[in-house]
Amino acid sequence: FWVLDDLSPVRQAADLQAADRVILYKPLSATRARVGGFGGGRRGGAAREQGEPMGSNPMSGAVVSYYLPSDAQDLKIEYLDKDGIVVATANGVEKTAGFHRATATSFSYPGYRNPQGMLMWGAGGGSTIPAPPGEYTVRLTVDGQVYTQALRWTKDPRSPATDAELVAQCVLAKTIAARTMEANDIVVKVRSVREQVGKAVEAYASLKSDADAMMAKFDEVESAIYQTKAQSGQDLLNYPIRLNNRIAALMGEVLSGEYGPTQQCHEVFDMLSKLLDAEVAKMQGLVEDELKAFNTKLSVMGGAPIVPQGMG
Repeated sequence: FWVLDDLSPVRQAADLQAADRVILYKPLSATRARVGGFGGGRRGGAAREQGEPMGSNPMSGAVVSYYLPSDAQDLKIEYLDKDGIVVATANGVEKTAGFHRATATSFSYPGYRNPQGMLMWGAGGGSTIPAPPGEYTVRLTVDGQVYTQALRWTKDPRSPATDAELVAQCVLAKTIAARTMEANDIVVKVRSVREQVGKAVEAYASLKSDADAMMAKFDEVESAIYQTKAQSGQDLLNYPIRLNNRIAALMGEVLSGEYGPTQQCHEVFDMLSKLLDAEVAKMQGLVEDELKAFNTKLSVMGGAPIVPQGMG
C-alpha cells in the first residue's frame, strides 16, 4: 500500500518534460499546526517482535517540492509575507540534481530583544511572534536565479479563532514588541550617557557637580523603566518590576492561545503605553536641555560632545 500525502507535484508532472530547468511546484495550503511527530519505524511490544513495519507521518508545515536539473552550488528556500518580509527559511535543503521536498514548520516575526545583562520576570515568551494566516510567497533561489510560488498559510483547524482575530493578535504583539524595544533602548541610552559623563568628569573634574545633578535626572528615567536594583533573576521577587517588564509580560498574555487579543489586553497596553510616552518625553527633554547645556560646557574645555547610544 502506498499513501501519497501530497499529489500536487504529480498533477504538475507535465512540467518534468522540461527537465533542463529548475522547477518550483505550486505548494498546497499549509497549516499553522504542527502535526504528526513520529517519524516512522516499528511498533513496540508484540508488534516489534513480529517485525511489523509502520509508515512515516507526512511532513509538517509549509511543504514545497522542487526539481533541479543539475547540482546547485547555492540554494535557499524562503517564505515571505505580503510586504516581502522573510518569516521562515526551510532547513536542510537538498542541492543535488533531482526531485526534492523541503518544509518550514512555523512562520514568525522577531519579538523584542533585551540588552546584555537585562533581567526580566514573566516575560520570556517575546523572542518570536507567530505569523497569522494569510497569503505568503515561497521563494526558491538557485545559484542567483529566483523562482516563486504563492502559498496559503491557514489557521489550525482546531482553533475557534477567525483569521481576522489571529491577524489582530499578531499586530498587537508586534506593537508590544516595538514598545518594549523602545523602553529598552532608553535604558541603553541612559547607560551610555552615564559612561561618557564618567569619562568626561575624569578628564575635567570641575564638571562633577553639573554631571551629578544631570545624571540624577537621567537615573530617575532609567529607574522608572527598568528595575536597576535587580542583580539576579530572583531579585525581581524582592523588587517590583518596572515599565519595560510590564509591557513585555503583556505579550505572553496576548500570545497565550489561538485567539484574538482581549479587550483587557488592549486596555492594559494603552495604559502602559501612556506611561512609557511620559518617560520618552522626559528622556527627550533631558537630551535637548540638560545634556545640551552640559555639552556646551564640555566643548569649552575641549571635550567631545556626549551622544546617547541606543541598541542599534
